[in-house]
Amino acid sequence: MTVAVVEVLPLLPNLVAQSATAVVFPLFGSLVAAAASVSKARCEVDAEAATAAANELSSVDGDEPINPIGSTVELTRLAVRPILSNLRPRKLWRNIRRKKQD
Repeated sequence: MTVAVVEVLPLLPNLVAQSATAVVFPLFGSLVAAAASVSKARCEVDAEAATAAANELSSVDGDEPINPIGSTVELTRLAVRPILSNLRPRKLWRNIRRKKQD
């Protein structure tokens, strides 16, 4: 792609168009690189969370046998609790009124 831009530069009519092309192309490249970096960081965080969840599921507390289904249900309940608490009718109505006032 860089070669194509370099080949097109002499065909552009004036110096301003050539300069704009030379600036815009690296700008888009840096935006794509930044997006890829953020995506990679999110994947790393997701992988760490998955590892932590797997370790939690495989851990044994005392003499109790491993219960992966119960552990999964408990982790799901803990993850969903904040969402459900925000969906209570009174709290939901209060949040809607606050947003209208802002």
